[in-house]
Amino acid sequence: MVSIPSLEVVRSSIRSLWTDTMTVEVMGSVEDPDTKITSSEPPRVVIHDAPCRISFETVSGATVDRWVRQEQVVKLFCDETLDIPPGSRITVTRQGMSTVYHRSGKPAIYPTHQEILLELEERHG
Repeated sequence: MVSIPSLEVVRSSIRSLWTDTMTVEVMGSVEDPDTKITSSEPPRVVIHDAPCRISFETVSGATVDRWVRQEQVVKLFCDETLDIPPGSRITVTRQGMSTVYHRSGKPAIYPTHQEILLELEERHG
């Protein structure tokens, strides 16, 4: 008979791979009760230095004009209990270097972790 590891053993094994950390910021908005105009508030940190891991995958495909297109898919792995709202800015620190991403798509939540596809935030200025 094959032994099936407990959920806690699996969760612990997955989390042992989380060598990165993340800080999550959300943009808020406030509505003026008199004018009913909604304005943006500065971003606020809702999660600070939480353990995580990002993975990278290169996806290739041919375009209509037969050029090969390559895109990098970045996936974030983190605690399944964390609430990361749509539109969050996520700064991931990996090996001492920080990179800013924004969230895209709905997280895939599993009993042991969640996975979120990220997009590199382009800064202008």
